[in-house]
Amino acid sequence: MFRSSSIQRRLLFLLVSLTFCTILMVVLLIISTGRNFIVKQTVQTYDEEHQNIAQALDSRITRAATVTQMLASTLTRQTNLPLNMLWQVSSSSMIDADNLVKRVNVYAPFRDSHQVIIFEQPLPPSNTAALTRLLDTDLNATQLATLDVAGVSWWEPAASLSQNFSGPVISAVTPYYGFDNQPAGLVWVDLPVQAIQQVMSETVTTYSQSRYSYTLLVNEHNVPLARYQGEGSGNSNDAPETAQLLRWVQGEQSANFIDQFSDWGSALVTSSSLPQTGWKLIMAIPANAIYNPINDNLLQIVIALLIGLFIIYSVAKSVINQRIAIPLTDLTNAAQEIGSGEMRYLIGYQNQRDEIGKLAKALEYMKTNLVFSYDELARWSRTLEQRVNQRTRELESAQKEAQATAAELQAVYDASISLVSDYQLSTILQNLTERIADLLSAHYAAVWLLTNDKLHMQLIASTLEDHNLMNLTLPADKGLAGMTMREGQPIIMEDYAHWRGRLDLHAGVEQALCVPLMFFNKPIGAVLAGRKQEDPVFNLNDQRLLTLLANLVSPMVRNAQLYARLGEAMRETKQANEVKTRFLASVTHELRTPLNLIINNMDFMRIGEFGVVGDEQIMRLGQTIRSAEHLLYLINDLLDVSKIEAGEMQLFIQMSDPYPMLEDALDSAVALLDEGRTVALQADIPENLPQIPMDARRIRQVVTNLLSNAIKFTAEGDVKIQVRLLPEVIEFGISDTGMGIPDDELDKMFKMFERTNRARQMGIEGTGLGLPISRYLVEAHGGEMIVTTEVGKGSTFTFTLPRYQAEGEPEVKRVTTTMERMQS
Repeated sequence: MFRSSSIQRRLLFLLVSLTFCTILMVVLLIISTGRNFIVKQTVQTYDEEHQNIAQALDSRITRAATVTQMLASTLTRQTNLPLNMLWQVSSSSMIDADNLVKRVNVYAPFRDSHQVIIFEQPLPPSNTAALTRLLDTDLNATQLATLDVAGVSWWEPAASLSQNFSGPVISAVTPYYGFDNQPAGLVWVDLPVQAIQQVMSETVTTYSQSRYSYTLLVNEHNVPLARYQGEGSGNSNDAPETAQLLRWVQGEQSANFIDQFSDWGSALVTSSSLPQTGWKLIMAIPANAIYNPINDNLLQIVIALLIGLFIIYSVAKSVINQRIAIPLTDLTNAAQEIGSGEMRYLIGYQNQRDEIGKLAKALEYMKTNLVFSYDELARWSRTLEQRVNQRTRELESAQKEAQATAAELQAVYDASISLVSDYQLSTILQNLTERIADLLSAHYAAVWLLTNDKLHMQLIASTLEDHNLMNLTLPADKGLAGMTMREGQPIIMEDYAHWRGRLDLHAGVEQALCVPLMFFNKPIGAVLAGRKQEDPVFNLNDQRLLTLLANLVSPMVRNAQLYARLGEAMRETKQANEVKTRFLASVTHELRTPLNLIINNMDFMRIGEFGVVGDEQIMRLGQTIRSAEHLLYLINDLLDVSKIEAGEMQLFIQMSDPYPMLEDALDSAVALLDEGRTVALQADIPENLPQIPMDARRIRQVVTNLLSNAIKFTAEGDVKIQVRLLPEVIEFGISDTGMGIPDDELDKMFKMFERTNRARQMGIEGTGLGLPISRYLVEAHGGEMIVTTEVGKGSTFTFTLPRYQAEGEPEVKRVTTTMERMQS
C-alpha cells in the first residue's frame, strides 16, 4: 500500500511539473512572437513617420518651384522685362518666413548679349528686395541646357552668382518663352543648403518620436544635397555614414538594417521619395533605440511571470496533494479490496461534493451492484439450461414461419413477374387466374373488370372452360365481386354456398375469398378465389397474399386496358386523317380549275375583250380579280398541305439562277403595296450570285410569302430583302419595321392554321399556312429558316440554301413528310 501511494505521488508531481514546463514554454513562445510583432510594428511606425517627414519636406521645398513658375508665366511673351512686377513678386516671396527662397535670378537677353538680374532677400525693416544687374554675363553649358527642359529643373549645390551670399545653394530653374514659343531666358531661385537643413531639423523634430536619427537628402542621381544629425546621434564625422547610406540606396545592401553604422553598431534605414521633386530622403535610426525599450519591458514581464508561476506551482502542489493525491490513494485501496471480493470494506469521502466524492459514491454504487449481480448470476445459473431450450424452440418456430413467408412472397413475386412482359389484357388475366389457383391451392379463380360506364362488370377470365360465360356482363353491384368493389375491401365468405347474394356461375365454390383490383385508390375490378367445403378455410394470410398479388397486378391490368384503347383510337384517327386528306386534295384540285377560268374571263372583260366597260366597272372587276387571286392562293396552300400530308410533294431541284426568281418575287411584292401606306421596299442583292441547286418555283413561293407577310404587318416603314453569299450556303433575309411578334407567340408561328392574337385583332388576312409551308420547302432543300423579332421594332426572317448539289443526288427529288413534322 505504501509503495502504491508513493508511485501515485510521484506521478502527480511529474504531471504538475510537466504542466508547469508546458505553460512556461508556451508563455516564452508567446513573448518571443510578441517581441517580433512589436519590433515589426515599431519599424512600420518609423516608416510611416519617415513618409510624413518626406512629404512635409517636399511640400516646403516645392514652394520655391511655384515662385519660378509664377515669374516665368509673367515673363512669357513679354518684349521688355517688367522689372516693377518682378521686383514686387520677388520681394513678397522672400519676405514670407515659410518660404526657403533667399534669392531670385532672371537670365534674359540684353542687346547683343545677356544680362542677369538678381533680387536679394530684403533686410529688415525694409520690405523691398535689393536689385543687382550683371551685364554681359553668360551661364555655363550645364545651366544653359535647362533652356530646352520644360517645367522645373534643379541645379545641384553650387555657389551663388552674387558676392553678397556665401555657402552652397540649390536652385529651382524654369525657362520662359517669347512670342515664337522659343525659350527666351531662365528664372531661378536659390535655396541655401543651410536653410534646407534647418527645415529638415524642424520637420524631423515635429514628426519623429526618436531624437536619435541621421537624415540624408539626395537628388534623383543619388547625389547628396543636405544632411541632418539628431541631437542624440553623436558628433562623428558624417562622411562614412553618408557613404554607407549612399551604398544602401544604390542597392548594394537589400536589408533594412546596416551593421557597423557609425558608433551605433546596427541601424535601421528607411527611404522615402519626395514625389514632387523626385528626390529621396534617407533616415538611419540606431537599432538600440528600437530594441532596448522592448527588451526591458519583456524582461520585466518574464520575471513577473516566473514569480507568479512559482507561487501557482507551490499552491497547486499543496492543494492537489491534500485534495486529490491522498483521497485517490485511499479510493485505489478500496477498489482493490472490492476487486478481490471483500464487499465489507467501508468507502470514505462520500460526503465530499467534488469529483472525489462522486468517485467514492460511484465505488459504493459499484459495490452494491456487484453484490446484486453475484446473487443474480447464482439464480440465472440455476435456470440457464431451461431458458436456452425454450429460446431454441422459439427460434426454430420463427425460422419455419419466416421460410414459409419467404416462399409465399417468392410465389407472389414469380406470379407478378410472369405477367409484366405482356400487354394483351386477355392473356394477362388468364395467366392471373392460373397463378391465383396455384398460389392459394384453390380449384376456382375468376377476374371481373368494370366496364367504361362504371355501371357494369364483365367476367374477363376464369379457370372454368365454359366459353358461354366468358365476357358475361352483369350490374356492378351483383355478387361477391360487386360487393367487394363497392366496399373496396377484401371479403372472406366461409359459407359461400348458402350466401343469399351468390351467383350461380361458380359451380362447386362453397367458400370464397374476393379482393378488389385498386388503381389510384379506385376499384377497377375484383379477383375471386374459391375452395370446396372440405378444403382448408381461407385465413388472413391467404387474404394478405391475394391482396399483395392484386396490388402488383392492378397497374398492369390498367395499362393493358389503356394500351388497347390507345391502339383503337390511333386506328380511328388514322382513318379520319386519310379521309380528310383525300377530301382536301380533291376539293382544292376541283376548285382551282373553275376559279382560274373566272379570273381569266374577268381579266378579259376588264381589258375590253368582250365590249366596252366603264371606269367604275374596271375598278370593280379589278377588286373581284384580286379577291379571286387571293382565294386561288389559299386553295394552292391547301393543295400544298394535302400533298405534304399525303407524301406526294415533289421538288424539281436543279442548278438555277436566283435572279429571275428574285425579280418575280419583287414584282409580286410591289403589286401588294397600297397607296395609302408609306412602306418602302428595298433590295440588297449582289451582282455575282452563282447558280444554286433549287426548285425555283417553290423558292419563289417562299420569298413571296415572306415579302407579303412583311408588307401586311408593316403599316409604315421599310421592308428589305438582303441576299448574302456565304462559303457553303446562300442566305436570304427579309426584314421589316412592323409590329413584331411577342415571345409567347413564337412557338405557334410555324404551326398549321395558327395565327398571332394581334393579327386577328387588327383584322389582317391570312390562314396560318404560309410560314409552315415556307419552312417545309426550305428544309426540303436542305436549308434552315430562323426568325429574330422585337415587339414594336420589326422582324427578320432568314433562310439558307446549299450552294452545291450533292454528288449522285437525282435532279427530281421526291420529299415526303407528315403533319407531325410540320407541327413540330
